[in-house]
Amino acid sequence: MKRRGFLQALGAAVTAPFVPLPALARTATAAPYSAAAVHAAIYHAKSRSVFSVWGLAKATNMTPDQAVAVMEHLAERGVLGPLQGTTHGGRWASSNIMQSQTLAKARAARVARELQVKASQTRKLHFDIDLTKLTARLRTIQARYESQQPLDMA
Repeated sequence: MKRRGFLQALGAAVTAPFVPLPALARTATAAPYSAAAVHAAIYHAKSRSVFSVWGLAKATNMTPDQAVAVMEHLAERGVLGPLQGTTHGGRWASSNIMQSQTLAKARAARVARELQVKASQTRKLHFDIDLTKLTARLRTIQARYESQQPLDMA
């Protein structure tokens, strides 16, 4: 038994340089991800100013490798800032498209004001009519009516 273990160890030592390691044999390719994962990450970026790979993976039910690939893709597109940090799951990025509730309310108020200005300008266009002829005609009708009616002084 001892001889068999020795021979196995010797054979493993001799053949070890010729067998590639699984970690070194893999190329550093990006993990495949779906378009839905990208849309979920964009929604995630709209609601948070800063988020991590781990947080994105947890929120969107992706693997950390997929989350890194999605965040790198979004950083290339300009949705996120550059990835910060050194550890794989602890990397983070800042959002360039975050929409806070305060900003959304301010934007809605500005749009409402612009619509109100446009509406008031269109109203002014409709009411810039010369009514002098109409009032003159009404006065003549009133004068005729009063001249035909006797005044009751009771």
